[in-house]
Amino acid sequence: MINWLISNWESVLSVLSAIFATVVWKRQRKIEDKLSRSTTAYNIILQKEFSFYEQVDAIFAELIPCVHDVIDNLTNDPHPIEFELSKRIEDAQKYFLIFMEKTMAFRNLHLRYEIYLPEKIRAANSAADNLMYSVTQTVNSEFMKLYNEDDEQIDKDKCREIKDSLLLSFATVRAFIISRLKELSEV
Repeated sequence: MINWLISNWESVLSVLSAIFATVVWKRQRKIEDKLSRSTTAYNIILQKEFSFYEQVDAIFAELIPCVHDVIDNLTNDPHPIEFELSKRIEDAQKYFLIFMEKTMAFRNLHLRYEIYLPEKIRAANSAADNLMYSVTQTVNSEFMKLYNEDDEQIDKDKCREIKDSLLLSFATVRAFIISRLKELSEV
């Protein structure tokens, strides 16, 4: 047997080489397939994440001036002269309805895309969403005071606090998004 192996060493080496090449080729294919699936999954997640960023930016672009308008009409800020009460009521109502609509749009967007978002952004979105819903009752009760033409009873400090809190929560979400985009661009 040993003599046969020695005399046919080229043939044996060729067979062993072919077996080794087949094993290596199969392993390489498995690695390539796994890498391909991982890359595809990563691209899908990034697509979803970027879609969220675009849509949430559009919502915030409408929410930020809306928050200013609702609260400014409730508090009559920063107007040097008082506007007619009926105009303030009309504007506050219009912007409050827009605020509620955008709050719902934000919540739906957040719930639809939260699985694709990094933890920091998901947490900031949840905080903003919870704050938006928690202040609606207060803003509504203050609006009812304005609507009933009892604007002297409006808690202007509370309204200003709500405005600052909302704007800070929106800025926090946006800051985390900017940080994430910078992080992705550095890779």
